[in-house]
Formats: sequence, C-alpha cells, structure tokens
Amino acid sequence: MKKFFALVALVAFALTSCDNGNNEVATPQLNIGKLSVEFSAQGGTEQISLKVVNPIAGEQVAVESSADWFEVTIAEGNTAISVTAKENVGAAREASFTLSYATAQPKTISVKQAEAGITYDVVYEPLRFEGYYFGTEYSSNYNYYVALSDIAVKSNFTPKANGTYYYFDFYSNKPGSATQPLPNGTYTFDANDTFAHQTFSASSSYLITTDGVNKESVMEIKGGTVTVTDGKFDAVIELKNGETHRVVYEGDLTVDLDYVNSTLAQDFTFNFEGATIKATNLGIYEMSKYRWYIEAVKGDELFMLDVFTANADSPAGIYTKLSTGGLEDYNNKFMPGLMTEQGLIGAWYTQLVNNVIKGYVMAPINDGLIQITVDGENATINFSATDDGGAKIEGSISGSYTQEISEE
Repeated sequence: MKKFFALVALVAFALTSCDNGNNEVATPQLNIGKLSVEFSAQGGTEQISLKVVNPIAGEQVAVESSADWFEVTIAEGNTAISVTAKENVGAAREASFTLSYATAQPKTISVKQAEAGITYDVVYEPLRFEGYYFGTEYSSNYNYYVALSDIAVKSNFTPKANGTYYYFDFYSNKPGSATQPLPNGTYTFDANDTFAHQTFSASSSYLITTDGVNKESVMEIKGGTVTVTDGKFDAVIELKNGETHRVVYEGDLTVDLDYVNSTLAQDFTFNFEGATIKATNLGIYEMSKYRWYIEAVKGDELFMLDVFTANADSPAGIYTKLSTGGLEDYNNKFMPGLMTEQGLIGAWYTQLVNNVIKGYVMAPINDGLIQITVDGENATINFSATDDGGAKIEGSISGSYTQEISEE
C-alpha cells in the first residue's frame, strides 16, 4: 500500500509541475475522416467525419470550391461533411474543395467521379496544344482555333507528315488577353455553324492524319462536347465514320494572340495614280467561284487582294469580307489578311524595301468594302476598310492594268 500511495503522490506532483501559469488559447485544428471521396457516374452523397479540436465559440467551418458538379454541406456544430455529386454524362472528372476554420490549417479534399458508360474507339493523349486567337474576325463571339497533336503544326497551322491532329474551332463570349487561355467551360458541337457562345464549329473542326509524304486523311466530326477547366482539355467526339474518340490534354492552354498585327498606329489614307495593277485568275476555288489574286504597286507601296467572284473574265465588282469560310456564299467576297508559311495571303497594305516585304509597315485588312473597276487597260481600286487593330484604311489606287490566267 505504501508503494501505491507513493506512486499517486508522484503523479500528482508531475501534473502540478506542468502547470506553469500560461493561459494561452490552444490553436484550433481540423480533424477530417478522409481526404478524398469517389463517386460512380450515377452520383450520390458521401459522408466524411469532421471534428474541430480546440473550437472557438460562434465559429463555423467554411467551404470553398470552384466546381459546379458537386455540393458540400457542413452539419450543424461542425460534426460532419456531406458531399453530393450530380450524375456524370461525360468523361471522368476530378476537382477538390477546401475547408477552413479560424486560424486552423486548411484541409483540402479531392472529389473524383467515374465517366459515364461510354466505350471509346480511341483515347488520344496529345503531346502539344497550339492555337490562334482571331477575336471577333469571324463572328460576334470570340474565336479560338486550336490543334492538339503529336507533332507541331507548320507555321501556317497545317499538319506535318506522319502526324495526328485534332482541330477545334471554338467560340466564346469571353475575349482573349495576354494572360487568357482558352476560356473554361463546356463547348458543344455546332452542326449549323452558328458560332454561338461555347460551341465549336462543324466546318472547321476535324481529325487529320498524315502519312510519310504528308498525304492527308480527313475525318469529320458529327457530335460531341469539349470541357476546359484550368489547364485541362477533355473532348469526347463522335466522327462521321461512327467512331467515338476521347482527347485528353493537361498543360498550358494559352492561344497565340499575335497571329497578325498591324503596324499602323493611326488611320491611314492614300490617294495615288500611276500604279501598276495586275490580276491573276487562279481558277475555281469554293462553291464554283473564281479566285483572283491582285497586286497594285507604286514605288515602295503594295496593296494585295484575294477576291472571289462568279466572273471568270474580270475581277471587277464590290467586295465585302469573307467572314465564315463555311456555309457562306463566296461570291463578291475578299479574304481577310493572313500570315501563312508561304507568306501573306488575303488583303494587305505593306511597304517594300528593295522590292521585298520586310515587315516594317504592314496592315492586314480584315473588314470593310473594296471596289475594283476595270476599264480596258486601266483599273481603279477603292478602299473603305479597317485593319486588325481597328485603324481605318481608306483611299484610291489607279493605274495601268493587266490580267492573266494562272497555269497551275
């Protein structure tokens, strides 16, 4: 008995010795039952145990999440977490939510959900994501044109030999910026090329594969969706040959915002005579329309045009911008200025240095009216247009005129 009482006394002394008079409030802590939950494609609700150690009166656990396919609720008294996921009708998905409480260390819980019952003929994980941003050049919504591939595209955005390329023509009401990648959201296939918000067009979205001599095999898309979420691209598409493909890429989804840029800092007006104007009939192009390439040169100034007309004998006429390149009638349209691997195409104003385009003064013409008048051996070209920066380009060129038919 002496030994027992002696031990009790020793413990009491030890407990008394630990009390140094410090009355600091202990830091709260979040104890979570598990840091991840998984759902089937059907969705449902999962419970996670929760306990707040060293709670503070009146404080409630807060939830932060950017996903819209599940909801998180905290039981009264901070005793449990409920996670409810909606049904998934597409590809597998993953997100997370974060719990915070006063000064406690926040906790992040991952949420995963299985894909819907889809069997894919091809699951493709590309090595590259590349794209161009065209602004509102082709519609009232902002246009993002991207390619996902195993081999980089050429500088004119066409495929190289021995490559696989998935092209998507996206439209969004969100504009691009120096820090804006392809905007987040779910894009649906646009069979009628309406270019509506959060769609990708039928006419410019397809799969292209190439062989060793760069012969292309093009497979058109007839349906599908693409989901973009903070650096992740997930497409499920159905091809016209009946195959279903899934394309998944994680990484930088930024598109090139410098596709073509005018060097003009202000509006530009020109009026000069004595130019040399030459028109070349390049033959039938689209929808039984003839494509004419026209150059007007005087000194170191060059105006160049690509126009489309039903007239095989002359490019004379009034032209407006070719805006869609899809279902639009090409008759009496001019091609907006573009930069390709082969050089400039479409409508441009530029200045030459020793008869060579150096890029010091360049302006792609991407909207407005262009009138071409031909009178025997003379012609006049009148412009009332704008470049890609919004600067006005107006005036008139007149001079000697010749035309020929391309031998190609």
